[in-house]
Amino acid sequence: MAAPLMIASAAASAVSNIADGFAQAQQHKNQAAQANFRAGVAEQNIKTVGVQSSLREDAARRTMRQENAADRAAAAQSGLAGTTDTLVSQNAANREMDVLNQRYEGSLAITDLANERSSQLWQAKASKAAAKSAVVGGFLNAGASLLSSASNYKAAGGSFGKGR
Repeated sequence: MAAPLMIASAAASAVSNIADGFAQAQQHKNQAAQANFRAGVAEQNIKTVGVQSSLREDAARRTMRQENAADRAAAAQSGLAGTTDTLVSQNAANREMDVLNQRYEGSLAITDLANERSSQLWQAKASKAAAKSAVVGGFLNAGASLLSSASNYKAAGGSFGKGR
C-alpha cells in the first residue's frame, strides 16, 4: 500500500515541478512582450523627437535670418561702418550657435531614446532565454524529484525488479 502512495506522490511532485517551469516561462514571456512593446514605443519616440527637432531647428533658422536681416538693415541705416559690422557678425554667430545647440539637444534626446530601445530589446531577449531555461529547469526538477522518490522508495525496502 505504501508503494502506490509513494509513486503517486512522486508523480504529483514531478508534474508540479513541470507546471512551475511552464508558469515561470510564461512570466518571462510576458516580460519579453512588455520589453518589446517599450522598445516599439521608444522607436516611435525617436521618430517623433527627430521630426520635432528638425522643425524647431527650421523655425530657429527662419527667426535667425529675420533677426540678422533686421540687424543689417539697422546697421546700414545708422551709417556707421566697422563697429556695427562686427556686432552684426557676432550676433549672427551667436544665433547660429543657438540653432546648433538646439540641433545638439535633439541629437542627445534621440540618442537617449535609441539607448532605451536597445536596452528594452536586450531585456526582451534575456527574458525569452530565461523562459526557455525555466522550462528546462522544470523538467530537470521533475527528474530530480523522481530520482529522489525512487531513492526513498528503495531505502524504505522497496524493489524495482521482478525479484521482489
